[in-house]
Amino acid sequence: MTLGDKIKQMRTQKGLTQAELGRLIGMDDSAIRKYENGRLSPSLETTKKNRKRIKRGSRMAFHA
Repeated sequence: MTLGDKIKQMRTQKGLTQAELGRLIGMDDSAIRKYENGRLSPSLETTKKNRKRIKRGSRMAFHA
């Protein structure tokens, strides 16, 4: 499984569109599309930051 596959799997498991994920982590949905399609690879630092933002955002969405 590629990193793009993992990003898409995580996004769909959380019920998010590419645009919603982009807003949650402060990125354009076109970057999310490129990550998922394997045309762009985030750095390890970016991946770690976004993972934290997704976890934090998901908790806030479910507890709001």
